[in-house]
Amino acid sequence: PYYRLDVCGYRPEDGPAKGKLIGFTIYANYDGLQSILDTTNKELDSLPEYYKQRCLNYHDDLFKLISKKEKSRVLVLGAGAGMDVSSGLRNGVAEIDAVEIDPAIAEMGKNIHPEKPYLSPKVHLHVADARTFLKNCKEKYDAVVFAYLDSHAAFSCLSSLRMDNYVFTSEALQEAARVLKPNGQIAVGCVLMTNWLYDRHALALFNATHSKIVGEHAQTPAKANTASLFAGPAIDSLSSLPEGLEVVTPRQGVQLATDDWPFLFLEKKQIPTLYIWPILMIILLSVLPLCTQFKQGAGKPSNWLMFFMGAGFMLLEVRAMADMSLLLGSTWQTNSVIIAGVMLMILLATALASSISRKWVVFLAAGLFASLLLSLLVPPREMALLGSSMGIVAGTAISMLPMGFAAVLFALFFREMKKPGEALAFNLVGGVLGVFCEYGSMALGLAALGYIAAVIYAVALAFYTRSVKTELQQ
Repeated sequence: PYYRLDVCGYRPEDGPAKGKLIGFTIYANYDGLQSILDTTNKELDSLPEYYKQRCLNYHDDLFKLISKKEKSRVLVLGAGAGMDVSSGLRNGVAEIDAVEIDPAIAEMGKNIHPEKPYLSPKVHLHVADARTFLKNCKEKYDAVVFAYLDSHAAFSCLSSLRMDNYVFTSEALQEAARVLKPNGQIAVGCVLMTNWLYDRHALALFNATHSKIVGEHAQTPAKANTASLFAGPAIDSLSSLPEGLEVVTPRQGVQLATDDWPFLFLEKKQIPTLYIWPILMIILLSVLPLCTQFKQGAGKPSNWLMFFMGAGFMLLEVRAMADMSLLLGSTWQTNSVIIAGVMLMILLATALASSISRKWVVFLAAGLFASLLLSLLVPPREMALLGSSMGIVAGTAISMLPMGFAAVLFALFFREMKKPGEALAFNLVGGVLGVFCEYGSMALGLAALGYIAAVIYAVALAFYTRSVKTELQQ
């Protein structure tokens, strides 16, 4: 999911290990992602007090309620380079399934982590998207650990609002609860910047497990802006709580993150003001260079047909990226596959349009609206239930089918434009509008984008009808 990864050596500025290389820090897209340190007892004493406490608490906290009396099996989601996995091994976990989406970071865990947790026979590493793994998981666990999966997103400024964080949605926690053993638990480590985010995690956990919630929201130097929450049958059976933990009463009425509204760091359904002004400025800058074409062609229904065809197609494309991100993971590879698929689809649509006549418009329009309805009734992200290969094929087909019909319609319409340059200008500006319509998902949810696309294409076809009538009159 990251376009750039940097690894830098970590040398303490104070303490017995001052100036000594004791670990590494991984930076993702120039933001700090995680540290790799040797947390064995031998090395802990050489660390500065701050890092010593951080190592003892930051990762170990998520495993402190797991029983050491039994052979426990734990699923770690967002395992990274293995710090949480090494904490699990250190705390007596008998078997760990570690899920990490980025193969490069997983390799770092194998090669440069001092404790080599991924080489332990007790650890099974899965390079996969956490949600896809959960949907297809047939195993049962004593604990499912969400290992600070949001830590990088939380420190990415406004980009965190646009990162569809499907890992902490209500549906994700319900899937985690499904793979628990009868006396299992869910442990969530998260980065907090506001109290409402803590309330959101607590309520989502309660709805998923219907159990007592305990947690720690401490503002100590070693745990600044972090929190841990625990839920599940194992928590209900606790007779006492370790120091630092307290019972959490979920606050009702908190807006929960869902698969339809996965904006973890947005407090409520709205488009942030800081987004609105840049959007308006970009739209204005997009229109200014084409003012001449707009002035000359604004009275032609055929140009507005092309405008709304552009808006609808771009909205379908960004909607497909959101759906496929949940099916395949939010990675650059996913976006690349979708964009490449769209380019290929446009090429095939152009070839098909050259061999058919305008009488096919009605059938293609019917196919467009039918496929849009299908994608609304059967979201592509649900295809993960069919398994890895079949799910990808079915999900991709449902997601891309509306764009296929739309591409053929566009090719048919554009072929008949008397002033293609003018029509293309309208189409390009419409495409910009379509991209920004996708931001409406922050206020309305992702499913609403399908309905918005249907309305846009209905308007486009209305302009097509007007353009045909105008053509007949002339």
